[in-house]
Amino acid sequence: MNAMQPENKLIEFQGEKKYLLGWILASQLDPKHRFSTTSIVRLAENTFTLKGDVLNMNEQDIQDVGNNNCVYCSYYTLQKTRLSQGTYAKVGAIILGTKDEKACKDLHFASMRSMIAESKK
Repeated sequence: MNAMQPENKLIEFQGEKKYLLGWILASQLDPKHRFSTTSIVRLAENTFTLKGDVLNMNEQDIQDVGNNNCVYCSYYTLQKTRLSQGTYAKVGAIILGTKDEKACKDLHFASMRSMIAESKK
């Protein structure tokens, strides 16, 4: 691959493989697509910031994915989504601002700590 061309990641979602940008496009064309509930998280200065789901991506987010400045996590937590009809569903994430796969584990544990803190309230 030419060093000037962005690398597009091939990922598996529910048994089907597609490029990450393909999953994002499919979700934006069909807001009820299951991949559309994938969380978008920005990592900056060791802090995770939830931006919403795939439908909330802006131009910079899409550029980060196209430039391979992201990590796809097939699962990081259970949460209620706009498609889950009030039940908890397995949710994946696209972490923007990093290429380090370790960020998936870090996000998972940060999510667990947050859930435990909420349950103690």
